[in-house]
Amino acid sequence: MIAGRIPDAVPFYHWSDIDPDGIWIFLTVERAFGRRLLPHLMTVDLAEKHGSKPDQTASRVAKAEGSVLFDLIAYLAKPDAKHLEQEELDPIIPRLHQSEWRAS
Repeated sequence: MIAGRIPDAVPFYHWSDIDPDGIWIFLTVERAFGRRLLPHLMTVDLAEKHGSKPDQTASRVAKAEGSVLFDLIAYLAKPDAKHLEQEELDPIIPRLHQSEWRAS
């Protein structure tokens, strides 16, 4: 309800684990909000730099053609992909870029 009351031009960010479950959560929240989300601290570079190989194969693999997370989803589908728990990073406020805002 809150998301529906805020203008579409205001970006919404989501920060989740960089693993298949984190992707699933991001996509679920995005569907529930009914608006585009922007990932925060969810990049292949961060996974490669700070992540580690998972102990087991992921049980859930997201598929989201056209998603803002497409590159991250493709990376996580690779056998040598590293996963990263969000708690392993210090939280920071997203940097707002005008290009992330969209006209309503």
